[in-house]
Amino acid sequence: MLSRLMFEALCSLGQRFGGIRPRRIYDWLARRAFPEPSHRWATDRYGLELYLSPHSHIDRCILAFGEYESGIHRLLEQVIKPGMICLDVGANIGHIALRMAQLGAVVHAFEPAPPIYQILELNSQRNGFLNLFIHPLALSDRDGEALIAYARPEVENQGMGSIVNMNNLVVSEVTRVPTMRLDTFTKKHSLARIDFIKLDIQGAEPLFWLGGEETISKHKPIVVTEISGEDLNVGGRTVADFINLIEASGYRVEPLDARPIGDSNHDTANAICIPLNYST
Repeated sequence: MLSRLMFEALCSLGQRFGGIRPRRIYDWLARRAFPEPSHRWATDRYGLELYLSPHSHIDRCILAFGEYESGIHRLLEQVIKPGMICLDVGANIGHIALRMAQLGAVVHAFEPAPPIYQILELNSQRNGFLNLFIHPLALSDRDGEALIAYARPEVENQGMGSIVNMNNLVVSEVTRVPTMRLDTFTKKHSLARIDFIKLDIQGAEPLFWLGGEETISKHKPIVVTEISGEDLNVGGRTVADFINLIEASGYRVEPLDARPIGDSNHDTANAICIPLNYST
């Protein structure tokens, strides 16, 4: 009980200042106070209502700091304009997709892992954005189906679902989900353009890119993507392979934040992919 009270007090106080450091204090308290998933509605720093569990890493960060992936949020504030068409590929619970919709973009969010999609759906319904559309499918290099591995509910990191990495120690649930190429999706939904893509699909990013080469070449959206050497290696590619694929489409690749883009199995970083002809 004391751990729970201390966690809640730190969250309540810390959100006003972007959280209280060090971060590991929240992790230690939450693990003691919430050994199992325990969801409730909470509001992030942008006024969005989210169904969160302190047991989950992403949810805990939002409760403690008001947001998750601060670098991506800063980028959204710089580039997202009303009327843009944006994709959130690997949307998880929808914290990025909802923010883009709040900024006035038309957003398509993709999350194939069934239990995570259920929470995404709850969050979408709760906030009521008519410009947010959610899709329970994986964007990949082919139209059809694929196996996806995802975490059990009791695992802290619920963001590790993957159609390429079936051996991650935090995942043990496997099911079959629909897949679609971005090129197919764009034509099916008659998208006139795509302006921005957030991409985080645990090593399947090259498959997404291959399945959307026509669309990406035509529309040249800004892309922010996670680059994980470990996940890419499991999928049979290296960081260099993925970067070469992006650059071959007419982009330059830069780190989004202070973490360098490396080729180590343990390196994970966010990168921003900017069309060579892009101008602000």
